[in-house]
Amino acid sequence: MAFTIISDESGDNGIKFNKGSSEYKVVSSLLINDKDIGVFYREILTLYKKFLNNQKIQKWTYLNSKKRIEQFEGFFLGLLNIKKPFFLISLVLIEKHYYSSSKEINAATVESYECIFKRIIPFLKKVNYVTNNKILKEISWYIDKSSDRYFINELKKSITYTKNNGFSLLNFKFLNKPCNINKQNEKKIAYLISFVDLIAGITNKLFEKYYSNLHSNSQYSNNKFPCGEKFIKFICEKGNFDCTNITNCTNIYIKVWDYIRQTLNQKISYNSKTIWDWGGLFFLPSYIRSSYEHIIGKDSYFK
Repeated sequence: MAFTIISDESGDNGIKFNKGSSEYKVVSSLLINDKDIGVFYREILTLYKKFLNNQKIQKWTYLNSKKRIEQFEGFFLGLLNIKKPFFLISLVLIEKHYYSSSKEINAATVESYECIFKRIIPFLKKVNYVTNNKILKEISWYIDKSSDRYFINELKKSITYTKNNGFSLLNFKFLNKPCNINKQNEKKIAYLISFVDLIAGITNKLFEKYYSNLHSNSQYSNNKFPCGEKFIKFICEKGNFDCTNITNCTNIYIKVWDYIRQTLNQKISYNSKTIWDWGGLFFLPSYIRSSYEHIIGKDSYFK
């Protein structure tokens, strides 16, 4: 068996925050066994139909203004409950306010892809070991064609890394929209790029519309965010991101983020034994991650 990585991102490289630049940038990736792409595509399509009333898999930019946040609660709970086929989700959250130029944010985007890739390789080496070399040491990587292509040359460093670890990057492709693709397998991959974009997009919204406001103003409180100062005190003292235990807290954003976090952090088993504690949630710049741990948790890779 061989594996495929499918990636996309949300946000921009701008730093003119008072003129519309996104507060954050998010890179998201899916790792899936080649032979399971069709099955996983059908699972995701089912979630889109059941919870989002969509007959096809679409990007966050299309769904953002048309869906209520409540619909995504069921969607991500459904994603969390998919046990077969096997898949892994990775996500890098870039706090853009700690960078001084668009060039630096672009470089951080490159670093995001590298972080994901370099964590996947040790995991695949472990899988290869416990399965007695049953996986092919070849990886395909698909990215949305509209993505910034600057990072391709930079990622050649990662390709060298994979070769040094016995793996090779077989394909590195940018895909068009699904309607412009004839090959059925690549068409499904293109749709899964839209799914990955959804994860990146809603994460961006969760942080921009929710956490940014609370983080900058502890008195922030309205019908959607009733916890206000009490909530800020709670997450800082209790070390978690869950206000459901606070009286009258009805914040659905909390629940959606909790399901996403659970999906990003999985214990991987083989023959009923845990072989890997997957930590798929990264934060850049890494030196300030500790100040966000009450919302994103610790990086299990460095336990």
